[in-house]
Amino acid sequence: MMSWYYLRLLITVEPERVMVRPPLNELAQRAVSAPVTGTGRLPGAAQLGRAPTAVLAARDASGAPVLARTRPQPTPAGYLVEVPPDCPVVRGPASLLVHRHDERLNHMYNALVRGDLRPTDAGWLLVPSTVVEPMGSGRAVDALRVLRRTSRSTDRYLERRGLRRPKVQWDGFRDLAHSAPDPDRS
Repeated sequence: MMSWYYLRLLITVEPERVMVRPPLNELAQRAVSAPVTGTGRLPGAAQLGRAPTAVLAARDASGAPVLARTRPQPTPAGYLVEVPPDCPVVRGPASLLVHRHDERLNHMYNALVRGDLRPTDAGWLLVPSTVVEPMGSGRAVDALRVLRRTSRSTDRYLERRGLRRPKVQWDGFRDLAHSAPDPDRS
């Protein structure tokens, strides 16, 4: 049922730069700020409110993608995001991603809040325009819907390009699974 998942394109990435940042301060993460009024209808408020942090994806002046973990602060106009000094973002399209799952990658949930990143006197503000929840709520019925939709999408993709469904190399995946440490034994 999920063979489409194993039919990934091989993409080779050669990074020009790698930045490693320290984790966000735990004390600041636990700090609870007063609720901001006027944000109830802000797109993504419910989704971003379920996680203590989100990943900001934006662009630098050359158009290259930049990523930074941040704590979105809702305002009536959008989400204030703290951008690290070594993350040279510019105004333009951006997004905030939240996701979660258990240790076995079950009960997966993710949401992406897309919008426009703008400099303000208070800092960088993501003005949201769209919320994307590809996995739905994480319930079984949502997972089935995603499986059906992606299976049909894979079939359409192959048909439009006149391609036959590639053979999944199940033996290779089995070998990897057998060589991996058992999480129940650790």
